[in-house]
Amino acid sequence: MVLGEYRELVGSVAVPVLSHPQAQEEAATTLIIDLLHWLVSHGCDPDDILDRAQQHYEAELDAAA
Repeated sequence: MVLGEYRELVGSVAVPVLSHPQAQEEAATTLIIDLLHWLVSHGCDPDDILDRAQQHYEAELDAAA
């Protein structure tokens, strides 16, 4: 849902069916790229943010196991 709404927000003309795994991956990649550009424009280090996100993700996986 978030990816579909995001694509509409940024004006993606050709919105592929997001039920297809390849389309989901491409939409998620585009969203991440835009977030990284936004972080840089706000003076943040995208590598630090990506590292932190990975740590949080792995901690959630560990907690769920």
